[in-house]
Amino acid sequence: MKVSFILGAGFSFNAGLPMAKDIWDRLTNPEIEEMTLCLGSSEWKWADLTSGPDLHNGRLSFERVPITLLLKNAIATFQATSPPEEHNYEAFYAWIWEIDDEGEVWQNIKQQTAIEVRDKFPDSDVLQGISLSTKNLLFCLVHLIDDLLWPRKPLQEYSDLYAPYLSLMSNQEHDVRIYTLNHDRIVEKLLDRWWLKYSDGFTIENSPLIDPNDDPVSIFGNSFEERIKLYKLHGSIDQHLYVYANETDKAGEYDYFKTLDYHTKHSAKYVDASGEVRQHHNFYIEPRFITGRNKLVLIKEDYMYTALYEAFKNDLPGSDLLIINGYSYLDPHVNDVIERSRDSIGKIININPGTTFPLEHSNFMNINPLNEAIILD
Repeated sequence: MKVSFILGAGFSFNAGLPMAKDIWDRLTNPEIEEMTLCLGSSEWKWADLTSGPDLHNGRLSFERVPITLLLKNAIATFQATSPPEEHNYEAFYAWIWEIDDEGEVWQNIKQQTAIEVRDKFPDSDVLQGISLSTKNLLFCLVHLIDDLLWPRKPLQEYSDLYAPYLSLMSNQEHDVRIYTLNHDRIVEKLLDRWWLKYSDGFTIENSPLIDPNDDPVSIFGNSFEERIKLYKLHGSIDQHLYVYANETDKAGEYDYFKTLDYHTKHSAKYVDASGEVRQHHNFYIEPRFITGRNKLVLIKEDYMYTALYEAFKNDLPGSDLLIINGYSYLDPHVNDVIERSRDSIGKIININPGTTFPLEHSNFMNINPLNEAIILD
């Protein structure tokens, strides 16, 4: 039996992760200056989610206040020039991505930010060496989103809530495909908890990257060998981009690699075919995931996302059972695949407390998890 899952943000809600509105509420909080930290590695975190030395050290960076004020002013401009229905973090991310650094809008945001910084620090040139650029703001924004997507509840507190899904996945007679739009690692943690082997496209086979201990690092090789296949269609907080330096034989090329290790993220090494280390560090430490309004454009421009999306288009048709959980049908490129596939799907179960399945289907069930038992037969 071919069983497919499409998972949206609502799937991870039981694990304590935020919905899109929760993320936007944090970003638009007027006290965000005091809520954020900028670490020595230049990564950003939320103060209330951090403890130990990071909580102290994250307040020392000269970048913290200027970039936070830049974020506040950019959000204010975005909200003043866009309709209320677009006031969410994905639309804001897209707006920043598309804006011209040299254009009047961004120059006004930079000027306002510079004035506020100098008002706060009249006796110090805090802005020296700090770039008030869209690139720096996007770097900050991605890290702040990333920090919210790490599960902080103990696994045992929520794993039982996912038992119906895991029980179905554990049936050895089922060929399982999980298409998740989420960037978090809830699915991986649950599968590991139930000792369920899965493929996610990453492999150490023929990997040119090694970690600081000289062990191979998993790179995306479009490898899906296990019965359970996990497709993270929009990327993940544990995926990073490794761009090969111009001084190497792979200049201009890149690989996606996966790690949960801080040192590997920063210091993965490229080893050429002869065994010589040609590159000693990684240039891009931010997690790689797709957000914003034009996801399909980004997908088509990238080999990994193209491969994942093509698998989604080709493999969803013919599913005996499709379970859609926590997805609000706001991504046109995902909706298009569902619509093209629905006539070949045996049964569709939509699990969502607020959004029903928007298409016609002869064998369809809608489940409101707030007041109905989740039965996935």
